[in-house]
Amino acid sequence: MYKSIKYRITLVTSIIFIGFILLVAMASNFIFKDFLMDYYYQLLQKNDQSIINNYKIYVTLIEESAKQIGTNSKVFDLLKNNNTEGNITEILDGIKLSNTRILAVILYDTNGRYYTSSYVVDYPTLSELLKDKRIKEFVANDKKQSLWLIRNRGLAPYYNNTYYKSAYGVVSFISKIYDENKRLCGYLVIDIDPKYFYQRHFGVSDHADISVYLYDKDIGLLPRQDEQTQTLLKLSSVIKNRKIDTNTLKKENSLIRIDDNTLLDIVRIFESGYIVILYDISEFGRDILTYTILIVIVSSLLIGMSFLSSTILTQTIYKPLINLVDKIRKYNYSS
Repeated sequence: MYKSIKYRITLVTSIIFIGFILLVAMASNFIFKDFLMDYYYQLLQKNDQSIINNYKIYVTLIEESAKQIGTNSKVFDLLKNNNTEGNITEILDGIKLSNTRILAVILYDTNGRYYTSSYVVDYPTLSELLKDKRIKEFVANDKKQSLWLIRNRGLAPYYNNTYYKSAYGVVSFISKIYDENKRLCGYLVIDIDPKYFYQRHFGVSDHADISVYLYDKDIGLLPRQDEQTQTLLKLSSVIKNRKIDTNTLKKENSLIRIDDNTLLDIVRIFESGYIVILYDISEFGRDILTYTILIVIVSSLLIGMSFLSSTILTQTIYKPLINLVDKIRKYNYSS
C-alpha cells in the first residue's frame, strides 16, 4: 500500500515535470524553426526590394545619358551629313566614363555607318546587330523608342577592360535618335558589363551565401566568369526542369525554395531580362539545427533533473507520511 502511494507520487510529479519540459521544447522549436525562418524570409524580401530600387535608378541614369546624346546638335549634324567636324568620340566617351562598367558607346546612322567610344575594336555593323531578332523587331517598331536586352552574340572582340570577357555576354541599351523634325537619324547603343549587376552596392554582397545571375527569356542563363560550375549547372537544371516557368517569372519579389539549402528569387529588371538571386541558407539551417539540438539537450537535462526532483520530493512526502502512519498504528495498538 505504501509503495503504491510512493509510485503514484513519483509518477504524478514526473509527468508534471516532463510535460512542462516538453512544452518548453516545443515552444523553443517553434520559435527557432518557424518564427525565425519566417523573419529571415522577410529580411530577404526587403533586401530584394532594395535591389529592385537600385536597378531602377541605374537604368534611369543610362536612359537619361542617352537622351543627352539625342539632343546634341553635333550628333544630329554628324548623323545627317556625315560631318565629322568636332570630336564625336569625346561626346561618346562622356557617357562611357560615367561608370567603369560601361564597356562601349556606339552611334549608328541609318545607313549603317558607326562611331565608337575610345578603345573599342571591330564593333559589329548595324546589319550584324540586326541578325538578333529582338533588335530587328525593335528597329521595325516605330512606336518603340528604346530597348534593354541581354546579348551573348554579335559582340565586339575587344573592349578596353581587363576584367571583362566577351564570352560572358553584355547588357545593352539601344535608343533611337531623332532630329529636330522628329525624323529617325540613328541609333545609340550602350554596352554594359554584366558584372555591374553583381556588385555589392546593389544590396547583394560578395558573401558566399548569395549568388546573382542574369537570365533572359530568349537566350537563357548568362554564365558568370567567377562562379563555380557546380552552382551554375544546378541553376541551369532548375530552369530546364521548368521550375522557373512563365508564371514564376511574373512573380517579382517572391522566394522559391528549390531544395533544403537554397532559396531562389527572380527580379525583373527590363522587358525580357531578370536578375536571378540564389540564397544559400545552409548556414542558417545549421544554426537552427544547432539551437534545436541545444534545446533538446537542455530539455533532456531538465527531464533528468525532474526525475531527481520528483524522487527527492517523493521521499520528502513519503517518509513523514510513513512515520505518521506508524505513529497512528502504534497508538491504535496501545489503546
